[in-house]
Amino acid sequence: MHALRSEMSVLRELLNKAVSLISSHEEKLANYAFQVEQLNKRLEEHEKCGVQFNDISRMQDNPTSLSNVTEATVQQPRRKPQPKRQAKKVDNDQESHLSPQLDIPRVEQVQVVSEKQTSDGSDIVVVSQGPSSGAENDHCDGEWTVVKKRNSRQRPSPLCGTADPGTINLKAVEIRKYFHLWNMASGVDDVRQYITHLCPAANISVDELTTRGDYKSYKIGVTDVFYDILYSADVWPVNAKIKPWINYRKRISNTKTNDTANMSSGQPLPFRQPTASQQI
Repeated sequence: MHALRSEMSVLRELLNKAVSLISSHEEKLANYAFQVEQLNKRLEEHEKCGVQFNDISRMQDNPTSLSNVTEATVQQPRRKPQPKRQAKKVDNDQESHLSPQLDIPRVEQVQVVSEKQTSDGSDIVVVSQGPSSGAENDHCDGEWTVVKKRNSRQRPSPLCGTADPGTINLKAVEIRKYFHLWNMASGVDDVRQYITHLCPAANISVDELTTRGDYKSYKIGVTDVFYDILYSADVWPVNAKIKPWINYRKRISNTKTNDTANMSSGQPLPFRQPTASQQI
């Protein structure tokens, strides 16, 4: 019996808290209804003032239209503005008794929508469907559609042959790699002799490039076997710089006039264009 009484007291406390919560929500709803009514009245007053001001300005511009305006106002009486649905729902005391179980989930739905809209990434775009008005808001929720970004420029990687050279008579060219060497003071012959000293059996190419400063620049090509030996900071002097060679695309004009203009203008050679080529 003592346990039952303690449970009954706990249930009473919970019931009192629920009743107080419902009463607080009712008071808030009543305040909101009063504010909505005041705003509606102000809106109607502003609309009336705007219509009257427009009529007066038109009559000042066209005095002859005064008779037409008076006749139109007499023939077409003004209709009373219908009150909004929100005010009707809140004014009735019987309809205002809403359980907190129905009110609280609506607030959570609005918070979830705002979080999903603000957490969009660059690769994923989330599009939300807004809730419908009226009684449909109580029975249906917004749907979410996830659209992923697709990369349409992916190209298949090439395959390298692995057949036994003893079984076929075909031969392929050795794979060559290039790197850019600049900020040098030594000439082409010195660089070529130094590379030959490091890799005597390597098939190399050294191309001198035009520069814009007081230094020399080279495009060095070597087979894949000796590339790791030469492309290292340990084999080159201090202040020399190296990086992988990048083949920049040439600009192609779509019109013949641009082609003839470019051919007629004697522009200097662009940077990093080879002027002398020496191969061993």
